[in-house]
Amino acid sequence: VRWASPVGDAPYAIYYQHTGETIDNKIPRPYRSLDLAGAEVWGDSTDGASWRVAAEWANTRCGGTEDGQKLWDCAYNSNIYDESGYRYYGRPVGHAMDGDGEMYSLRYMHIGASEVNWTVLARYTRVNQGGGEPDTRHSVAPGPEEWWSLDLSRRWLAGPGWIEVGAGGDYRDREWDDSSALLARFSVTWHHRFQ
Repeated sequence: VRWASPVGDAPYAIYYQHTGETIDNKIPRPYRSLDLAGAEVWGDSTDGASWRVAAEWANTRCGGTEDGQKLWDCAYNSNIYDESGYRYYGRPVGHAMDGDGEMYSLRYMHIGASEVNWTVLARYTRVNQGGGEPDTRHSVAPGPEEWWSLDLSRRWLAGPGWIEVGAGGDYRDREWDDSSALLARFSVTWHHRFQ
């Protein structure tokens, strides 16, 4: 559900997603649910540019059960889909942090008048926070981890498409083996616009 600026001219949107790992057979409703919620605001700058700020929360530990308890090792592992769960080549067909996680993110985007875009994204993620260890089905981490990440990207028009350059890094506290890691990344992408 997304609700965008329904009252007056205020530039905002709020959204919510409620997904069931399965369905309740007694009352047709999502059961063993996962949730995602967020809000966005935007506006124009005096130089003809615009900006957008978004905050989002996601939870992939199954809740909404009859006894009110949350379940570990449930998300994307429903036996309805045979042994593979709700996955494709071992990756979840859902949130990228896989099951048993929680993520908070904040994004700022500046869209220049000349169509040069800057984006800053900060995230805090609790990955694979419960269940069995090592978790052989989890595609991100075999046990609990905490991640802090920051990404910066710049995109501009280039002929019939655009070029995007990005850099970022993660600090990962691997609770399951008492280690930590600082990982950097850099990317250059060219997108072609087909008409």
